[in-house]
Amino acid sequence: MKKQILKVMVSAGVLLAVMGGAARAQTASQPLQIDLSGAQPTYKGDHLKSGGTNAAGHSYTVNQSYISVDGKPVIKITGEFHYYRYPHQYWEEELLKMKAGGIDTVATYAHWIVHEEEEGKWDWSGDRDLRAFIELCQKLDVKVLLRVGPYGHGEVRSGGFPDWLLAKPLTVRANDPVYLNYVGILYKNIADQVKGLWFKDGGPIVGLQIENEYQHSASPWALNYPGQPLDYTVAPEDKGVTHHQVSSSATVNTRAAVGVEHMRSLKKLAEDAGMDAPLWTATGWGNATIVPNETLPVQAAYAYPSWDAKARPSSLYLYTDLQKNPDYAPLSYNATEYPYLAAELGPGMINHYARRPYIPLESADALVNRFLGSGSNGIGYYMFQSGTTPHGKRSFLSDEPVGYPKMSYDFGGPLGEFGDVRPTFNRLKVQHFFMKDFGDRLAPSPVALPANAASIDRLDTKTLRYAARGANGSGFLFINNFQDHVTNVAKDARFEVKTPNGTVALPLKGEMHIPAGENLILPVNLDLSGVNLVSATVQPMAHLSNKGGEHYVFFGHEGIASQFVFPGNTVVKASSSNGCTVRAVESLKLVECKSADVARFEVETGGKKTNVLLLDHASAMNAWVLGENNDRHLFISEATPLYENGQIAFRSVGKNVAQVRVYPAPAKGPELVGVGAVKSLVAKRGFATYQLTQKAYEPAVDVKWPAYNKVTVALPKKDLPPGVVDVWMDLPYEADTAQAFVGNDLVADHFYAGEAWRIGTKRFLGKSDYMLFNFRPLLPDMPFYVDLPNPPQVKAGEQIIRVGKVTMTPEYETTIRFPDSTN
Repeated sequence: MKKQILKVMVSAGVLLAVMGGAARAQTASQPLQIDLSGAQPTYKGDHLKSGGTNAAGHSYTVNQSYISVDGKPVIKITGEFHYYRYPHQYWEEELLKMKAGGIDTVATYAHWIVHEEEEGKWDWSGDRDLRAFIELCQKLDVKVLLRVGPYGHGEVRSGGFPDWLLAKPLTVRANDPVYLNYVGILYKNIADQVKGLWFKDGGPIVGLQIENEYQHSASPWALNYPGQPLDYTVAPEDKGVTHHQVSSSATVNTRAAVGVEHMRSLKKLAEDAGMDAPLWTATGWGNATIVPNETLPVQAAYAYPSWDAKARPSSLYLYTDLQKNPDYAPLSYNATEYPYLAAELGPGMINHYARRPYIPLESADALVNRFLGSGSNGIGYYMFQSGTTPHGKRSFLSDEPVGYPKMSYDFGGPLGEFGDVRPTFNRLKVQHFFMKDFGDRLAPSPVALPANAASIDRLDTKTLRYAARGANGSGFLFINNFQDHVTNVAKDARFEVKTPNGTVALPLKGEMHIPAGENLILPVNLDLSGVNLVSATVQPMAHLSNKGGEHYVFFGHEGIASQFVFPGNTVVKASSSNGCTVRAVESLKLVECKSADVARFEVETGGKKTNVLLLDHASAMNAWVLGENNDRHLFISEATPLYENGQIAFRSVGKNVAQVRVYPAPAKGPELVGVGAVKSLVAKRGFATYQLTQKAYEPAVDVKWPAYNKVTVALPKKDLPPGVVDVWMDLPYEADTAQAFVGNDLVADHFYAGEAWRIGTKRFLGKSDYMLFNFRPLLPDMPFYVDLPNPPQVKAGEQIIRVGKVTMTPEYETTIRFPDSTN
């Protein structure tokens, strides 16, 4: 590789020029410009009837741009997790995984049919124990957004309406007195279950959603006949404005005023039942109806909808000012009056029988980047934790008529149906850490768009997408080089950011190499506890404050030289032994870090000191921020940590030896809790390193073919060895669909989409000696082949069922605690 040459020119006192680091794919002949010189706006909030204070003095306030908690602007990070779709004995470990991944709020449906499948016979036990779930959230300090319906969708039978509702003389989703009476009974039963768990009582329920996609979407009633047109769960008068799923609404809603009155009726019923939360929400997309100034509209974004008949590029990766140009417009309200809160971002997608979308790994965090850069001040995922829809007493409770699986509710999200941690989890969590530690700066910041933003077409793969958020010359530059349903290409670019004190250039000569499909967030004039970081070509991730001082964590991207620029009067202590060097360039201090792992240095201005830690991209994907607010540490490990009360259980799939690095290094090494072994390794660059070991375990693999279309796989014995918490079965196959039985029960089903089926077996151990799989064959020209990157080649007259090598992989757990601090 040629030696890179760096040139710097100073303009009006503040200017940065940095070189990109790799071969150029496309050169930007002119710098890309953005303006952050504007003043910080003021926002109104008196018009919104939102917020509240509890007895402990904690508060939620809302203005037209953002939510504040205890007076501090925040970006709430919400993950959907349906308690009844997951075994209750494993709720805690999944919530701890979500919390380790940066989720601070769980959204969950209380679907009517799940709890009152038979009229008057309520079931709040076992996996349906809503109160136990919310109490667990309170124990783990996870907030809750409760979605109480009565209609919920969620790919549940009849959208959550019980079958017996069809036998009543009423019209659903309307101000029919008989219907509202039944809704009042539902709300009273839900409220009784969660009594004392509201925010006002010191509980975790901070949000309530009434209805779902009202006057936008509906589900088919499940009591229908094969070949009959579907009859949707909607008032007859609203059929003309109702869709099957999330989409834009071209139809004018002439019944909007009627819709508002119905939503008001539902809200009053909820309040009369005793429901109360500082944040009342309602679906806001595609003409869906809200209660003006009383319910906060929440938004969605599904770039790979399996309900869409065509796979086509979306506009969801193009930067815009979402308050002025919201997705799925037109809306039923003025979006500029409310904060833009994304509640249903789709990091994955459930497979429909006829459509099984292939979703690139980079799409999930690119979507979040676009939403943050476009002004969203809330990020929520549907689904974050997948699950399994239970079988009811009378029928399957899934939305079968439209072709979804009978039981498996795997949305392809960060956590799978059986709790497996997927690569999107790691890519999203570094953004969550950023939102948590820098959200108070980002949330009040207005959107700045380049002059060409509105003219970029979704099919345009040549023009780099970018935006910024900030004011008074300080903020963040957002860059996105991903577009769904197209082939993305690498691009070279340089930027000029206008500030009140001059132009910050990234870089002035040469370009940064932006890899295909990647996205970045770069700082401009970022305050590091009193030290000004003029700019950097690396992404901020976390701010740690503990006994070791102030620490700011960044991570780099492959192909982009990692550089920081500070004002010339900044004292920088950097050394090649720690991976960084410093030199004066004109009136600036330029810090260059070259490390395949981690690098660090210290900066000081006017007596204010702070530490800077840089991770490479691979290390950032394995990074975790654990501990309490005033004493947090950075952990790097391929194992997933479950942190609670100072104890950290590290879980590792397939590796009985796990390495854990901790920064800043604690005064004392960890103590082992339970079985296993822990030892200290060589410390380096401020990290302490430990090795965690469990005794290796090799599960037996016993596969039989009792019939041409059936396979049995032996399950491990009920009592797994100490230090082993699960055994993962990977079943590679080629067939149309697969169904898994344990004993006589269907426990999961799977639509083939080109990848192996991964099943966590622990929930089935002791229930049978084996799991039986029933396959339906692949046939020529099946409709979902269009979605697969490498569709199977099935000749005319062929029927294919193939099963590859089945593997059984143990998941190990080693628990440690630190005697002094990291908690």
